[in-house]
Amino acid sequence: MKTSRIVAAGIAAVLAGVMGSVPLAARQSQPAQSPALAKDLVAELTKKKQDCVLAKDPEVAGQYIAALHLPGLQLLVVSAKFADPAGMEFRMFSGDCMGGYADLNAAVTATDRIVINDLGADGLVAVPKKEAPRDGITRGGKELKLDGSSNGLKAAKMTPDDFQKTFNDAEQTYSTYLRLLIARLKG
Repeated sequence: MKTSRIVAAGIAAVLAGVMGSVPLAARQSQPAQSPALAKDLVAELTKKKQDCVLAKDPEVAGQYIAALHLPGLQLLVVSAKFADPAGMEFRMFSGDCMGGYADLNAAVTATDRIVINDLGADGLVAVPKKEAPRDGITRGGKELKLDGSSNGLKAAKMTPDDFQKTFNDAEQTYSTYLRLLIARLKG
């Protein structure tokens, strides 16, 4: 019994060491969905000859999401609670997505605001190529460049596991927002 615990502890230690040496990109627990969704959103915006879209979050009262596409550069997505839901509803009804984007981006309650900066409009990338720009997320007023490289982890003072958790959360949030925005464009 005692020997089996020692063996199990030894195996766990070896696995922890092996996992620590596995590149972060290979440890991603689920395939990223945001690349395909970002491509779909950009295609829908292009098809409709729009550069932005505004949608209501059906899960959170008073929460809205807006995206601004800068062709060839980036996709900026912002989500925030808005103090005047009637005003935001009017912006949605009148098609004033740029005004809605600006209002959400300037929301006073920064703790409720999430901003995702998808450089390249190609979805979030955990470990970008050496010279590639770094995507980012700002949540609760704190900005994080999504860079899972060893240099990026050192700069962010994060462990690979902490970064992976943060990245997966950002990926899930971004994918959810992209789905809502695509549905708004198609609806």
